[in-house]
Amino acid sequence: MNTVVKDFDDEAEEHFWDDGGTYEKIGERVTAYIKEHRDVTDVSYPKDASIDAYMKIDRDLQDGKVYRNMVSFSAYPRVYTDNLDEVAVEGRIQFRTKHQSFFGGMAEEVRKDYESEILTNPTWMEVALCANDMINCTGDNHHVFLEAIHKTGQFTLDDKSFVLIYDFSMGS
Repeated sequence: MNTVVKDFDDEAEEHFWDDGGTYEKIGERVTAYIKEHRDVTDVSYPKDASIDAYMKIDRDLQDGKVYRNMVSFSAYPRVYTDNLDEVAVEGRIQFRTKHQSFFGGMAEEVRKDYESEILTNPTWMEVALCANDMINCTGDNHHVFLEAIHKTGQFTLDDKSFVLIYDFSMGS
């Protein structure tokens, strides 16, 4: 007897198309949380806008004058489920990400490496907010799908306690 084993992608995709709106609800929750905690600027290109309107938006992006809601939450255990209130990693952590000059719309001189505040037992919702902060800081608006986080190191504070360093796994 042969057993058919579906891989993660097949199962997740199948569930996506019949998830009762879970994916959209998760996106709405993340968007609302970011807007509640940050001063988000709408940078949508207006329909039928003049070239001057497009260029002004691009200049504001390059000058770092706007904060955008860019992150798309994609970190799920096997299928699309609302895990936003679950602790993503236990302990004290800090996110650090180096900027890359070849992604995004920001000018090189305004791109910066990202370093979050130190967090304790952050939920996936808090991680999504940090990922959005990272996108705005590094200027990488190409990789906006938060798929996972991974440990890259640790450091010790003056009180001899340690903080784990994490980075984001972002997809495009």
